[in-house]
Amino acid sequence: MTADYAMQNVLLHMGLNLVGVDGTRISNVKSWVLRCHACFKICKDPSKKFCPSCGNPSLLRTSISTTAPKTPGGTPKVQIHLKSNFQYRTRGTKYSIPMPKPGNSKTGSGTGMILREDQQEYMKAMEKEARREERDHQKLMKALLKDDNPNPGSVKVGDWDDPDWMPDMLIGTGKRRDSHGGMPVIGAGRKNPNERRRKR
Repeated sequence: MTADYAMQNVLLHMGLNLVGVDGTRISNVKSWVLRCHACFKICKDPSKKFCPSCGNPSLLRTSISTTAPKTPGGTPKVQIHLKSNFQYRTRGTKYSIPMPKPGNSKTGSGTGMILREDQQEYMKAMEKEARREERDHQKLMKALLKDDNPNPGSVKVGDWDDPDWMPDMLIGTGKRRDSHGGMPVIGAGRKNPNERRRKR
């Protein structure tokens, strides 16, 4: 029982029974999806970088609200919330792609540019990222299940039960990765490839 609408939204997402104070409860559930700006299709997988329908890297995060049907067995109503004054920025989206270079010494701007999901560079990066996440998970589980403390009942240093211990990801220690989490930059990234670069 809660009167907080945000908490009610979370409880309904978890599939729990909800009783509001004075019999009041929210009538729709809010969630986040990815909407393609090219074909206007909805993608519910938040890890996707390319649209599963058209293949363009034009997925934008947007919110939707789902309303329960008024009659039993009916279809729930889904409403997409868009900005009324939204302007899609096309600056830096039209640029010339450099010619591919043969050999292993591929250097320079534009080499290995990711434009589609089925490219070999992107697929290799996805496999590498999946292996890294699996290693991190195994390392964490090994540290949690390791029991080499001679004193039973005491808290180990570096354990989740230790109040003075903080994970490495919060204090910034260990091997640092880039802002993309180890994944390659799609296209030209956030920078404009058409702007004139200053010479150093």
